[in-house]
Amino acid sequence: MCAIGLAIVTRQLVDLDFRMRFADSATRLMIAIPIFVALIHTNFVNFKTMRWALFAAIFLMLIFGYYHAVVAGDPRIRTEFTNTIPYSAFCLIFGVAFFICSYRLGGWDRVAAIIAIFGSYLALYLSQSRGVWVAGAVVSLFLLSSVFGFSRKKFFIFLFVLIAALVSAYFFSEVIRDRVVMAVSECHQFFMGQRHGSIGERLDMALVSYYIFKAYPLFGVGRDISPVLHMLHEQGLVIASVVNATDTHGELFFNAASLGVVGLLCYCAFYIGGSYPFWKAAFSQEPEAVALGKVGLASSMILFIVGFTHITLGLVMYASIYATFQGLLLSSLYKLQQMKASR
Repeated sequence: MCAIGLAIVTRQLVDLDFRMRFADSATRLMIAIPIFVALIHTNFVNFKTMRWALFAAIFLMLIFGYYHAVVAGDPRIRTEFTNTIPYSAFCLIFGVAFFICSYRLGGWDRVAAIIAIFGSYLALYLSQSRGVWVAGAVVSLFLLSSVFGFSRKKFFIFLFVLIAALVSAYFFSEVIRDRVVMAVSECHQFFMGQRHGSIGERLDMALVSYYIFKAYPLFGVGRDISPVLHMLHEQGLVIASVVNATDTHGELFFNAASLGVVGLLCYCAFYIGGSYPFWKAAFSQEPEAVALGKVGLASSMILFIVGFTHITLGLVMYASIYATFQGLLLSSLYKLQQMKASR
């Protein structure tokens, strides 16, 4: 988890650029280490007990997000401290995590799990965030497998149900239909040379990343990409609306542009290496470990998908909350393994 942060700090120091605000966000991932160390020495803090904080967070986020949307006259839920995308992404992560860990327990825990996932997907719907919608659709396969078990046959049934649900949502929800039509229209306009709108600017920033990566393939241009953006704009390669951007609006693209091949390797290490203990746990024989493994994989998948439409590890809020969440997950998994080893 720390590879990206270390790579950024090293890049800044090599450039003799001591503006560590460019490294602030990704280095927040390192707080997972002290959190992990602290939690493995406590007996009363684990994911099973702390999951109720996630339950509360889902509905607090939903209520306050809706309140701010009404006050601001915005059709999308929002807050004062961040935009809709990270807000809804974490609401989804919390809902999925609570559902996977609680549904299997039965009784009132199962009821709470259903309520939580309903609230989480309601917030997701109200966010109108297409990238998080995609993540929510994909991760729903985890939810179905948690309820009905997993096999190859069941996977294809789940996939069919998911596709049917998405098609139905498109035809019966005006909000979803409008957002999808808008995305398709903006993609078409982009390839026709009109690089405007939410999708157009994102695609333009992806092209920016390609241009920068091509020019600085090994170590990138550094996290301060503003001078390069102005240069590309003067060459007619970048539209004016993205010249003053602080990132290229996608985690993979930004790491490629700012850190080159090193950044891509660190990005892969973050997701592949960071997901390995959860992958291992998800295929273990211990039910609680399996649940924690699924939560870890699902949260990584959500962050990975959302990262293609919005900067994730490059934002302090994303990195701090995710590091805390991962520290709690990993410490709970570690304590389970220690208990099993001591039997």
